Amino acid sequence: MKNPSERMQTIGWIFFGLGFLIPFPLIYIYAFYFEKDPFDSALVIGLMVLFFGGSMVLLVGSTFVSLLFGRSKKVKNGPLVFGAVVSAGQTGLFINEQPQLEISLQFSTLDGQEIVASTREVVALTDLSEVQPGVVLPLRYDPAKPQKIVLDFDVDQESLQAALDMQMIASGDTTQEKVDIRNNGVKAQGVVLSSHPTGNIINGKGEIELHINVERPNFGGTFEVTVQKAVPQNSLSTVLPGSVIDVYYHPWDEQNIVIAFRFE
Repeated sequence: MKNPSERMQTIGWIFFGLGFLIPFPLIYIYAFYFEKDPFDSALVIGLMVLFFGGSMVLLVGSTFVSLLFGRSKKVKNGPLVFGAVVSAGQTGLFINEQPQLEISLQFSTLDGQEIVASTREVVALTDLSEVQPGVVLPLRYDPAKPQKIVLDFDVDQESLQAALDMQMIASGDTTQEKVDIRNNGVKAQGVVLSSHPTGNIINGKGEIELHINVERPNFGGTFEVTVQKAVPQNSLSTVLPGSVIDVYYHPWDEQNIVIAFRFE
């Protein structure tokens, strides 16, 4: 299927060809049969302006559309990462009675660049509360121009987790070993018995010491473990004492657990 720029180019070249096929025979007829100046004819001039002028508009316009279309495609197919909302405000435009928001987000690219960029998105009225400062949202960016971003809400859970793994490994928030534990280890649930801030800040997130009681799903019984975890501010409520959390571990190394935050 042709994109808009390719369709414009095709129509432009057709107009250019018609500019030779239609006006020039008329010029010949006016000049040699009627012995009149063909350029005194409004019909000849009008057809030349229509076909040659129209072809130039379409061919030049296709270049700009190509740049816009290509950039949009690069962004939509770009790397998937997570960004924290810095600000969000209505632009005043409504589409199907849904407001358009200009959303500014801060995120890290996969090569470690810290970027603050904005995008305009139409957001359902029922979802406005989910686009507030501090909320983490999935987005894609153009690797060549990271300032060009678009939110991506159509990603499945597995892709979200894979993207989070890549971004956290790149930023130093996790390791490949912990990713392997989550992918290949035993999934269990644990209850947070206590949580205390350590006073450390890791990549802008407060470190919390968590004492967790984990229930073994296969072998029965429970075990307790204490871990230090850098927790985003908007996820602090999920690690309060009494909270039930998902964890992963290997049966032969129960003290090395991975806490999984959900994206819902």
